[in-house]
Amino acid sequence: MADLEQYVDAVIDQQDRELMREASACLSAGAHRAAYITVWLACAESIRRKFTEAAVRDGRAAGVVREIQRREAQHKAVDRLLIDKALEYGFISDAEAMRLCHIYENRNVFGHPYEERPSDQLVITAACEAVDIVLGRPVALREGYLTDQAGRITTDRTFLFDDAQVVEQYARLVHSRSAVDRRTYFIAKLLDGFDGVFADHSLEVLQRRGIWFLRAFLLADPTIFDSWDPAEHLPDHQTSLPGILAHPELFGLVSEHGRDIVVNVLVQQTSNDPSYLRLLEDLRAKNLLLDRHKLMLRELIDRAPLSQLASSGLSLSVWWQRIVAQLKSHTWDIQNDAMLTLSRVGREAILQLGYDVQQELGRNLTQAAEGDAYRAVNFVGRMGVSGDPWSVPLVRGIVLEAFAHEDGTLRLKMRQLRSILRTLSAVPEDHRNAIIDAVSAALRDGQPRHGYMFAHERPKAIEIVQQAAGEAGLEEVARLIPPLEAVKVSADF
Repeated sequence: MADLEQYVDAVIDQQDRELMREASACLSAGAHRAAYITVWLACAESIRRKFTEAAVRDGRAAGVVREIQRREAQHKAVDRLLIDKALEYGFISDAEAMRLCHIYENRNVFGHPYEERPSDQLVITAACEAVDIVLGRPVALREGYLTDQAGRITTDRTFLFDDAQVVEQYARLVHSRSAVDRRTYFIAKLLDGFDGVFADHSLEVLQRRGIWFLRAFLLADPTIFDSWDPAEHLPDHQTSLPGILAHPELFGLVSEHGRDIVVNVLVQQTSNDPSYLRLLEDLRAKNLLLDRHKLMLRELIDRAPLSQLASSGLSLSVWWQRIVAQLKSHTWDIQNDAMLTLSRVGREAILQLGYDVQQELGRNLTQAAEGDAYRAVNFVGRMGVSGDPWSVPLVRGIVLEAFAHEDGTLRLKMRQLRSILRTLSAVPEDHRNAIIDAVSAALRDGQPRHGYMFAHERPKAIEIVQQAAGEAGLEEVARLIPPLEAVKVSADF
């Protein structure tokens, strides 16, 4: 005997499943009329239940529930009303409404005992249609619910917990409850609300949650980009949408035209919000930027003030060359500006740079300190007395620069030599000795670039080394004295 068990398993709601199970039992027992009528009853009750569930969050759905209850109180049939309201609310499409009407009309026909009874195939077809249109679908909420959600997300600071994972989870929940054809409507509502939120710096908490929410909502079903082109909305929502789309998982889903707009807007707005630089760099690091975008980003980094780069959240590894270039300027104001920025980004950011980069930075710190840029003088001076550990390559560059050029020729930088030698105390003893060995080797292997100057300054340099060796923990610097004394200076200097 035929049954409807495969359709019973496809029904989402437990109560609907019970009715469909009864319909299956009727069909198996040969009660075809009862089977068909029960399929319709399962369908009608499911529509009623969907409106009841939606009414909890949507005033428009609540109005439909009240109308159904009013009709029932007057002992009037509500079957056709359920179909009409499901179509009007958006639970079903026009074509689906016609298919449901066909089941309902057959239910009326087969409900009379003198009419022809339905065949197995007619009952199975009705069950298939009912599951496809109603019973196999979750409640999909529409304008009323979505408008309310958009308003709360963009105005109510207490509506969401201020945690990215919590907000993203809620966004996925709203996505699962929303009608597919109303999701772009919801996005438009959110963006309209974001315009006011992102224009007010005091609403940072709403801005942050809004970004988390909309990103998660879009990522819940990326196929939305097949029907929704952000490029159409970007010009009208430049304060919010570009930053939301500048996310590695979203940016690649945007059309090329849309990506151009996102990059252009972020570049223009970095002066107001330096964090956009970090968003662009994140996209570049994941190879999501086109060549023209990469060029714009490089030019932006090359011309941005150091203070803007420091506050952008960009890794120092992306723009350390700007620091070095200003330290090499031989202009106090420019060098001091570089040192102020270096202090702002902090020790940890410096220590995360590569070995060679840190050594080059160390050399330029010494150069700026030797030129009496006071922030460089103070920075190097603090390194030797603060007790904070520093990296070997940075200290190595600082100390080597005081005795030898990068090409191996020798010179002596005297003004801050005592402070420079003290920086050796900021590295472990074994590395301290390795740096002293490297300086000693440079002195043994190199030739003075300016013999007269070297010979003139050497006695004072040896005196400073001797004084430094008298400090606790720096005794080993005394090993620099023999190679210093052994440096040969040509007679014709």
